[in-house]
Amino acid sequence: MNPNPPAPSANPGQAAGLAPFDLARPWMDLGYPEALLPLLFPPDPWALAGASGVLFVADPDLQAASQNPDSRRRSFWLDRVRELLGQRLYSAHSGGWAALSSAIRAMPGPSLQDHLLHLLPPQTAPVLVDLWSLYQRELLRELWDQVPEDPRQDWRVTSLYPPFRAPDPAPVPPPPVEPAPDLWLAWAHPSQGSLAPMLLRAVTAPQPLDALELIHTSGWTQAPTTVECPVALDQPEADPIIRCLHHRQRGIWVDAARGSA
Repeated sequence: MNPNPPAPSANPGQAAGLAPFDLARPWMDLGYPEALLPLLFPPDPWALAGASGVLFVADPDLQAASQNPDSRRRSFWLDRVRELLGQRLYSAHSGGWAALSSAIRAMPGPSLQDHLLHLLPPQTAPVLVDLWSLYQRELLRELWDQVPEDPRQDWRVTSLYPPFRAPDPAPVPPPPVEPAPDLWLAWAHPSQGSLAPMLLRAVTAPQPLDALELIHTSGWTQAPTTVECPVALDQPEADPIIRCLHHRQRGIWVDAARGSA
């Protein structure tokens, strides 16, 4: 993630989006972490091909070439063994990634009961779905980019060697903020012609058409006008809403006039 993020936005249209990538095959768009490239695509692929079992299922001519120093250097046989090694690599990583990312991909998204949705702008449900998709994709993207201090212990490397174990599911990260009575899903006009959801901390609920005096956890200030009625995020079911709003805002807005618990 950017170590110097831009100022938190109260407008979803201004939030930096993520380029789409294949959730089942992240290497198709993101590629492999640079630290792993020499281990996954070595200049001399014969040792990895033998360890990964590729040569045991290869045709007899390729097996014979693997035993001949001159043949091992010929581009024809190098291309052939790299092709088979690539098939083995992508197959192993497809299954390994499915196992590693399973818990994060199975996380339930935001959901509000119908009677609460009536209190909020009509775009509430689809906007929350889009924000959740961005949040979940960034979690998966960060997971794909993670490499241990010793790259040889990375699951993408170890999955190519016996006993070819798939990694355990990565744990779902803890929520950035626990549900609480002083947390609100509110909507505001942060600027002319825009409407944005906000994760807001305040002891008492803001009222429609209030001009809020907001301080962000990063120190930024804003004074948007609220619309509709807020919804208290004080139940465990609010966790997905808190996650995606906190991610989008890169923190929490605090109503300075009402204080916080």
